[in-house]
Amino acid sequence: IIIRGIVGKDYQGNIAIDDVFISSLEYSCYSVNSEVYTGSLSTTASGLTCQSWGSQSPNSHPYNPLKYPYSDLSFNRCRNPRGLRQRPWCYTTNSSTTWEYCNVPLCPAPTVVTPAYPLGEKDPMILVSLDGKPNNIGRLAVYHDGIWGTACDAGLLDHESALLCQHAGFTQTGQVYGGHDIQGTGKIWLDGRRFRCPMNADSFSNCALSSWGSSCYHNTDLWLQCQPKLCPTCISFPATATSNPTSAYMLSIRGGANATTGFLQLNSPDRAGVVCMGDSRWDLKSADVACRQMGYLGAYSSHPSVFGIPSTLPAAINKMNCNGHETIIDD
Repeated sequence: IIIRGIVGKDYQGNIAIDDVFISSLEYSCYSVNSEVYTGSLSTTASGLTCQSWGSQSPNSHPYNPLKYPYSDLSFNRCRNPRGLRQRPWCYTTNSSTTWEYCNVPLCPAPTVVTPAYPLGEKDPMILVSLDGKPNNIGRLAVYHDGIWGTACDAGLLDHESALLCQHAGFTQTGQVYGGHDIQGTGKIWLDGRRFRCPMNADSFSNCALSSWGSSCYHNTDLWLQCQPKLCPTCISFPATATSNPTSAYMLSIRGGANATTGFLQLNSPDRAGVVCMGDSRWDLKSADVACRQMGYLGAYSSHPSVFGIPSTLPAAINKMNCNGHETIIDD
């Protein structure tokens, strides 16, 4: 799952994504008051044939398929639009029986394991980057006691900055970043004067924290520049990404401002050149697959352009349509 966007609804915010609902599609069973059953059953529990959702005969109804795009009101199959009823149902083709429930079994309750720390780790941290800027440079946001807050840069040592970078999801290399005038708001959780980390510490958990909170003001909010791991939106990559060797099409990114931007080049022994849009529907889904093949999580953006492409390079591929879930472009 890839969620694209900027953390921080504005330059002062600490977090923007508040709630994400993810549910599996149900083909052979249903969950109570759920609209995600998409099985092929088209008869009711008593054996009556379901009326097509796109039809108003013999029973009229308000469930226009165009108005309920997420309920999959296709054909005459059992559904539960918006989860308004307890289980899948349908209108019937019998004028004397308006609607009935369908004989779909209840899904077994999933095994839910509640982690000790719902966000993955104790006191998670993240860098809040400026809109359009690399995400390995930003203000440090700290989640503690159910609240996002900032950190104060007072008294922070160099090796402690590196450990904070590591805790925020980057490598254990980083430094305090200056030259900005954007302040955060709300709680200030960390103060560089209130925790100490041994020189040989390999994680923030090895540090001794005297207390949470700070007497600092937001004009001393901690900004960090961290060395990124392999990431499609970061800078300072050591080398150009290369393609997955299991693919018959070897891809690389060339001619951009850094190792994560540029045009897409094919480097296979029997075919070499540029990957072009041609008459295909090249979009972010196709870009995702190409980036994933080269070892990235996905594509940050995709733009049709001939800027920076050498005129001597021929078009190696001029049509490619992907659904976005494929691992390599061969798929």
